[in-house]
Parts: sequence; structure tokens; C-alpha cells
Amino acid sequence: MAFFELSFDAADFQNCGFEAREALEDPFEQALQTSGIGEVTGGGSGRGRTNIDIETFDGISDDEAVEMIRRILKSLGAPRSSVLASALPTKRQWVIFES
Repeated sequence: MAFFELSFDAADFQNCGFEAREALEDPFEQALQTSGIGEVTGGGSGRGRTNIDIETFDGISDDEAVEMIRRILKSLGAPRSSVLASALPTKRQWVIFES
């Protein structure tokens, strides 16, 4: 099991056509559960950022989770400013849309 935080710029989020975090969060959670990767455990908005908290299921490696999360977010039209981070066991960060 691992915990991730997905975050993006709030203005970028709205420019992608998402009026509220739930507009992305709900289909994202459905896709995570369908793929067997994990689930959304929370989220929030403030100070110009929006975030979604993710918990992956036991037996899923970080690399597997990150790759599947990337595919899901791209298919949902997530903001290009999307960044995925994990603090345990070490602090790591992944850019969803690579240049």
C-alpha cells in the first residue's frame, strides 16, 4: 500500500473545463478502482492548487501505480500542470505530462 498526492494549478484545472474537483475526482476514482490500482481517499483546494489523495492497494508497485495513474489522467483530460507526489518511504515526485 502506498499514498500519493495528485496536485495541479487551480486555474489550469478550470481551463481544462473542470468546474469543481469532483468533476475529475469521481471518474478518476472509478477508473482507479476498475483498474485494481487503488482509490481516492480525500482531496482539497486552496492557495491556487487543487489536490486529490490516492491510496494504492497492496501488491501494486509504485512504478505500476504511477504508469496507470498517468494513463488514466491523460484519458480524462487532466490539466498539464498535474504532478504526483509520494512522501513515504522517501519523497518522490512525478510529472504526469512530460515535455
